[in-house]
Amino acid sequence: MTRPDHHPQILLTGASGVLGSVIAAELAQVADLTCLTRRRPVALPGVNAVAGDLSRPGLGLSTRALDELHSRTDVVLHCGALTAFTSGANAPDQVNRDGTARILDLVAAADADLVHVSTAFVDRAAEFVEASPVDTGRPSVRSPEHYLRSKIAAERAVVDSGLRFTIVRPSVLIGDSVTGAIGQFQGWHQMCAGIISGHLPFLPADGAALVDCIPVDQAARAVAGLALTGIGREVPSGSEFWLTAGTAAATIDATIDACLEVAGDRGLSPQRPRTLAREMVERLVLPAFGQSVPPHLLKQMLEGLELMRLFGSSHCFPSSWPTVLGLSGPDQHGLLESVFTSLEYLAETLGLGRGVKVA
Repeated sequence: MTRPDHHPQILLTGASGVLGSVIAAELAQVADLTCLTRRRPVALPGVNAVAGDLSRPGLGLSTRALDELHSRTDVVLHCGALTAFTSGANAPDQVNRDGTARILDLVAAADADLVHVSTAFVDRAAEFVEASPVDTGRPSVRSPEHYLRSKIAAERAVVDSGLRFTIVRPSVLIGDSVTGAIGQFQGWHQMCAGIISGHLPFLPADGAALVDCIPVDQAARAVAGLALTGIGREVPSGSEFWLTAGTAAATIDATIDACLEVAGDRGLSPQRPRTLAREMVERLVLPAFGQSVPPHLLKQMLEGLELMRLFGSSHCFPSSWPTVLGLSGPDQHGLLESVFTSLEYLAETLGLGRGVKVA
């Protein structure tokens, strides 16, 4: 348990990831931080690094290494996860579900607090309950279903563990609210790059659907704050926080507008993508034209439909930030500014068009 008379000893998983790397930078100066990493090292001064693997028994560590972690860990901040939708059906379970079970064993042995990073998209589970199966004659497509189910199973294990825990559920991460920078471009960035460059003529989503996204630095500050506070004082055990935009989320149409404005500032003139609700595409477009569409385009369309089960919903995410720590989520104005900052960083990094200087 975190003690108030010293810097907390925190074990962070996923420290090389998009969110984890920003959390690590937040904690490096104020905590005794150990990072469990599998491939990419953490290049922060004063941070202890331990090579481990969530998918292996005992996290791939020796008995001695595990004992050392047990003896010097107050808080486990579990941010490590497999998020790639391209992985096989079993891979997310091995890392997200089974890896979380191994982390729970470590938390219990260390008598530590647990901050478990899940995803706001567990709120979309119903989208896959009655999802129509893909016709056997169509190409196989990537789907977020296995990822989502593994994260739901991981949450269930945390809740049933009897340990001291809090769960945080961030939504789509965009760049830093000031600089727009992000460790790795996400699906949101890929969609926006396609719009800015004119390579995305069609979106299988209703223009009024919500695109819930938050700056990565705001999410990282909230998660780091929870790890520093300790469970059971300001934050009761079993607390759940939805790190989302909620009612401040932009629509698909507003996101397209922002992309086109950034494109215009960079001397580009892409056509506005057409939007059509996913249900209309499934009920009308695919039955009428699916057989005549080239296989690669059909695969893109089907994968877009799968992703829009998560991203293209008119349903607003819950939003509950740890205000007890003085932290609140982005408001609509601030979020719009962050979206433009992220889009400008994206366009500059990818070399999309040219920046137009205003005298």
